[in-house]
Amino acid sequence: MAIFLVISLTPMLVVGYFFLRSHSLDLTEQSTQYLIAARNGASQKVSTYFNNLDAEVVGFVHSELAYSSGGRFYGLIDAFRRLGEDVEESREIGQKRYIPGSGDVISQPTTRESANYVGVERYRLIHARYQNTFLDLLKRSDFDDILLVDLDGNVAYSALKNDYYATNLDSGRYHNSELGKLFESLKSTMSNKQKDLLDYNDLVLMSDFSQNTGKDIDQKVVWFAAPIIQQATCTATPLPAFQ
Repeated sequence: MAIFLVISLTPMLVVGYFFLRSHSLDLTEQSTQYLIAARNGASQKVSTYFNNLDAEVVGFVHSELAYSSGGRFYGLIDAFRRLGEDVEESREIGQKRYIPGSGDVISQPTTRESANYVGVERYRLIHARYQNTFLDLLKRSDFDDILLVDLDGNVAYSALKNDYYATNLDSGRYHNSELGKLFESLKSTMSNKQKDLLDYNDLVLMSDFSQNTGKDIDQKVVWFAAPIIQQATCTATPLPAFQ
């Protein structure tokens, strides 16, 4: 009887084993294909999203707003450099003038008797001309801030006035940050592609994610950088921050 059962059950067990093995392999393959499809779909969405952000940056650097606000001899770039007797004093005045993260709330007013009153008042008027436009631009996008940086690395404008405003990305405390590294990388890339950029500037670089320096310090941010090319000269570098 025992021998009969063994002989009878063995083919059934063998058939059952191969069936289960085949079924398990099919399930594994289906699960693998599903995960691959989900991964590719998510990857495509992320890629499309960041490509759209790139397009926003390119659109901005070719806009009249970029040309007028980032002009080398007018606009915010020039006005920032005229805040003080030299650029070092201009950075010092800029860092003290606004409450960090406020956008445009004055922390230290300048009196008429001040030697820098004319320069500060000029910057105030030009800043007032563009500030709301930049804020409206940010509201329509996923970016959190826009910086205008001159060719020497001075952050001449920030819509939010976070801690990096009025610092120097080449030599200041943000030199070794992702923001500073991105600016250095942009300068290096521009020097190698200057002839191509004169035809049409579509250069956009992106930093690694890093800690936010604004109000939400627990958030991670990534920076985008692109040059504003005007009359064959790079006049400023907008650095939108994405959080």
